[in-house]
Amino acid sequence: MELVCPFSLRPPPIGVKDFEYHNDFAIVPIDLGLHSDIKTGVVNIAKDMSALKKSIKPIGMYYVNAFTMI
Repeated sequence: MELVCPFSLRPPPIGVKDFEYHNDFAIVPIDLGLHSDIKTGVVNIAKDMSALKKSIKPIGMYYVNAFTMI
C-alpha cells in the first residue's frame, strides 16, 4: 500500500524557546505493508521510518515539490 506522509526537515530544538515554526517539510511517498498483527506491523513500520530518516529521499522530494510549485 502506498501512502504519502509529511516528513519534517526541521532540526530538533535544543530547548523550548529554541523552537521555530517554519514549513520545512516534504511530502514523501512511503510503501507500507499490510500486517494482520499490530505488534509486527508497528515494528516493521518503525523500521521503515527509521530508514527514511537516514535517507536522502525526503530532501529530494522537498526540491521536487518546490520545483513543481514554481
